[in-house]
Amino acid sequence: MPINIGVFCGSKLGQSVSYSKTTKKLANWIGENRHNIVFGGTNLGLMKVLVKEASKYDIRIYGIAPAYLINQKKNIKYSTDLIMTKNLEERKKQFLKRADCFVALPGGIGTLNEILDFLVKKELNEIKKKIYLINEEGFWDPFKSLITHFVNQEFLSREKIHNLIEISSLEVCLKKINKENND
Repeated sequence: MPINIGVFCGSKLGQSVSYSKTTKKLANWIGENRHNIVFGGTNLGLMKVLVKEASKYDIRIYGIAPAYLINQKKNIKYSTDLIMTKNLEERKKQFLKRADCFVALPGGIGTLNEILDFLVKKELNEIKKKIYLINEEGFWDPFKSLITHFVNQEFLSREKIHNLIEISSLEVCLKKINKENND
């Protein structure tokens, strides 16, 4: 059964070519498994790599973006469905409404903002959806260190963090998504 996978990633390509390669692998896996994509709505950076690759498949690609970020048709070229919102908070609400789980690739402060917002919602039991961070070339290692610091300082329990987020390779995350979808 197809699922809608919310993907957070950079509006820039980043320093390493492996980020684009991993993004393409994710897009192909989503397409080959006939799942759908929910993403930030603009065709820039890794977001463009994701949806350009995924557009080769007959799947839905939901682009969700604040109206002020959409610049003519060139920024929505690969979306099958464009949802324009008033602001970033409304965009996050649409992500929550439409996605069954979330995958974060490398990105900047926008990606981090979305992850942190959803982690807080998950910690407070407002949502139950899985959150996966693809740790390409150790990109999320500093974040893992910060989480470990929170645990060591007793601001977060070790047991709780394992239920909140999965930080691992693309392959491990995809296996877990498959398992969750087939259970």
